[in-house]
Amino acid sequence: MYTKYGIWAFIWVNLIIQYMYRNLLFIIIIFITNIAISQNIKIRGKILDQNKQAIIYANIWIEKTGIGTVSNTDGEFILNIPEKYKENTLNISYIGYSSYTKRISKLLKYNTYTLKTSQNILGSIDVNSGDFVKSILENAYNSIERNYPKSATEYTVFYQARSSYRDSILNVAEAILQANKSSYKSRSTVGQIKILESRKYKNTIDTLSKIQWYGGAYQYFTSENVKYRSKFLKPKFYSKYNYTYKGYIPYNKTEVYIIDFKSKKGSLKGTMYIDKNSYAYLSIDYSYTSNTNELHIKRLKSRKRFNYFLYQKKMHLKNCIIESYIFDKTSQKELKLESIFLTTEVKDSLSPIPFDEQLLSTDIFTIKTHKFDSSNTWTGYNVLKKDSVFIGQKDFLKRDYTPSDKKKFIDYLIKYMSKFSMNFSVGFIPMQNQVGNYNLIFQNNNKTYTTSSSITNKQVYFYTFSYYYQLTRKHQIFYTESENLSNQNFLNNFDLGYAYKLRVKNTGIPIYSNLSIAYSNQKIGTFTGNLNDEKTIEINGRELNSDIIASYVGNKSQGLRFSIDFSIPISETLQFFVEGSYYYSLINTESLFLKEKSGCIFTRKQENMPMNEGQKLTYNGSESINSRIPVNNFQFSIGIKWGINLN
Repeated sequence: MYTKYGIWAFIWVNLIIQYMYRNLLFIIIIFITNIAISQNIKIRGKILDQNKQAIIYANIWIEKTGIGTVSNTDGEFILNIPEKYKENTLNISYIGYSSYTKRISKLLKYNTYTLKTSQNILGSIDVNSGDFVKSILENAYNSIERNYPKSATEYTVFYQARSSYRDSILNVAEAILQANKSSYKSRSTVGQIKILESRKYKNTIDTLSKIQWYGGAYQYFTSENVKYRSKFLKPKFYSKYNYTYKGYIPYNKTEVYIIDFKSKKGSLKGTMYIDKNSYAYLSIDYSYTSNTNELHIKRLKSRKRFNYFLYQKKMHLKNCIIESYIFDKTSQKELKLESIFLTTEVKDSLSPIPFDEQLLSTDIFTIKTHKFDSSNTWTGYNVLKKDSVFIGQKDFLKRDYTPSDKKKFIDYLIKYMSKFSMNFSVGFIPMQNQVGNYNLIFQNNNKTYTTSSSITNKQVYFYTFSYYYQLTRKHQIFYTESENLSNQNFLNNFDLGYAYKLRVKNTGIPIYSNLSIAYSNQKIGTFTGNLNDEKTIEINGRELNSDIIASYVGNKSQGLRFSIDFSIPISETLQFFVEGSYYYSLINTESLFLKEKSGCIFTRKQENMPMNEGQKLTYNGSESINSRIPVNNFQFSIGIKWGINLN
């Protein structure tokens, strides 16, 4: 009996211990979770002017950090701040208003902030001095590299692109981006972008053309006037604009020059705000009418606004708002396009984006984003949910968008056309021809032809057109065709192959490389003279019609070509590259080539025939038993790549 009760006691004690252990574990998990949650401070607020009107896009940031946001269209904002910054200062500013500063630990969870208007001050400065405005502009331009980052910088950015017709929103696409921006010293490189989170909405209105844009997210880089030194900033273009000094205003413990500018011939006009002490551009706001005709649209007018903030003694782009009005030729209606960028954090270190994860500058942003999901909100970012949902348009988010067959076809066409690119290059094959005098006698259709020439150079120079189709980010198929440049040699070959693309240098100025293998059909020869007296000649059933027909002797072969090239971007659609290749011949035939020398270079006909006993080649007075073309299997090219899809 004792043993029986002992066993039951042991079981009950064991159950109690397990119960306590599980609850203790649960309590520990809850405790740890509360600690994790408590490590973030959430600040919400609304920014108003003295008339109780919302101030839109006011600059909000935590001093001595890269964390910040801007107010939305209702003047509201949200900030998620690590608790370690609770003794830092919250700074709210907007050019033309007094700034607000207060320690975070003394703020309520929700605050209303009222900013007072600042008045322009002319002071005692002699604004009539001819060089006064010019000196401000020159100092600002010459101080760009001092005031802005000299190395690549990583930003967390909220991006939204939307199109609308009158009061109806047609499309909204938005994302949280990792944007690695290149140095302000470099104007030829753009940077890298990765989509961290995204979503999109589409209206059911199908009467309007569904316009799709390439490089939308990259406007954060490419549209910025300071980085790319727009003309109205450059001293050498000052004569093309009128600049007017409007005074200065107090702003963030400093003073800011206000300068209006307007082009003398065009429609561009705007305002610059320049820091009086550092000569940094704090804000640029301008508009213009373009009347540019493109494939499906006509651009009417645009407005761009850029605002900057100071962090670690460097100016960083805080927000960028781009508005454009276009005339859609398909629907015959005027549409409004808007792009909004908001920098929510400047990182202290740079994390390179792997090539596979990069958004291409030519990707269609709306295709890359995800469909709307109510659970997909910007919880961990300093962006209000209502900024992106558009309160007055909630009902259209519940509808399904069903494009017409025509638009499906256009989407399909755009998607696959964007995968094509091409390049043009010039190259040479070193030490190919043998220098000397050539004489050739050959027969064709019972007629004898005699030619002679004197070769003075060894290299075969050629140009190449290449066409690429991108299967995936790294895999491509291509076709290339090459023709000779000089008359002293002959080259005609085409390659059909596969290329593997990779990014060699992932930070700073990017360097790309293609490793390729291709089937190659190559014809190469030495010039042996012109058939000046022949206007027509028939070979292999094909008639060449020309006042001058050139003759060449050489090799016709088939084989494999192994290549490697390195390229550096010049602009969004251009890349400079160098290429080296090795040609391995599998089949080789001594041949005679004839080619027309007049007419359009792209339509000149050519033909070839095998060398036989009826052909007699003399080199420097001695008969030769072959074409005297010692094939050099190495080729080198240098050139320009152009195309829609280059990244």
